[in-house]
Amino acid sequence: MCFETDDPVLFKNQIKYIIEHDPQDIDLMFVADNADGSEHDLCANGSTTAVTNDNKYGFLRALAHHRLVARVQKPIDHFRDGFVRVVGNSSVSIFNESDLELALCGLVDFDVDDFIGNVNISHFMEDKESRMKWLKAVLTSLTKEQRARFLQFMTGTASVPAGGCAAFRPRLLIQDGEGIDRLPEAHTCFNQLVLPKFSSFEKCREMITLAITEGYSGFSML
Repeated sequence: MCFETDDPVLFKNQIKYIIEHDPQDIDLMFVADNADGSEHDLCANGSTTAVTNDNKYGFLRALAHHRLVARVQKPIDHFRDGFVRVVGNSSVSIFNESDLELALCGLVDFDVDDFIGNVNISHFMEDKESRMKWLKAVLTSLTKEQRARFLQFMTGTASVPAGGCAAFRPRLLIQDGEGIDRLPEAHTCFNQLVLPKFSSFEKCREMITLAITEGYSGFSML
């Protein structure tokens, strides 16, 4: 979970301070606030366990787990049970989460020019023009399904926001990767593609295609 993008208010009012300061100054306990005003213990005896400089990252991990998983577990379980009852478990067991998204939502192709025109490129990237030219050529040569896989690989979703690629939040970003002729990497929480150098256009296409077909279901987190 990226607090800064998923809950900017919480990040500004609390998380940023915890990261940059000693949280003992604000008498914070291992609890999370529920929507009804009650508190939820994030660990055993959380209401009496103070958040300190030594355990603050454990607190943030527990808080992220609570917000992403624990507090929505019951409705997710109900949805899953109803979905399986209607569709059948055997029908969906052959899919992973990315395949299921494509099966349910279909292939939503995106405009390569829109992508190239709205992706931010790291200032530290060398040979930007030639490398972006190769990337554009690769994306143009891919099939509609492969482009959807590329978008999944980079952002975690196969669909484009209603406002086009400019509407992605965080903004799409390509960073310089280490080495030559290595597989690209992605940080899906930040919509980032880490693109290494390639010795030829053919190698560029080979490595990108391999990454999106074999590694699209993986997620890299900062």
